[in-house]
Amino acid sequence: MHNSELMMIAGQIYVRMRRCNGRIVDALYMAKNEAYAREILELAVKQPDTELLLLASRFEKLLDSAAPVLPVEPVKDATQPKPVREPSQPSIPVLRMVETPVPPAPVLSEEPVHVVTEEEVAHHYIGALR
Repeated sequence: MHNSELMMIAGQIYVRMRRCNGRIVDALYMAKNEAYAREILELAVKQPDTELLLLASRFEKLLDSAAPVLPVEPVKDATQPKPVREPSQPSIPVLRMVETPVPPAPVLSEEPVHVVTEEEVAHHYIGALR
């Protein structure tokens, strides 16, 4: 429930910041990254909007009471050697140009083209305007 509260207040801060001074903030990133959230809260406190001040204080209380928002990854041992890629394997696949013969264009016949008259159109199209 803690993350949903962070998202809710971050969304409200987003709306108030946009209305106050046109600043766009990333509400989703605020809920995920504590450093970014603290920077946005510093900007929010500088605004003259009392609603924004209340939201910023609520958000900060949630951040202070919470465990780290992002899980901490274990530090990798620096003594382990990094895997070395063999030089014979290219990192990017090489594409080759292959020329394919283009078939010749079909020859148009010299047959006369049938012209559709109004009577034929009226006969076939029953929704014609009268």
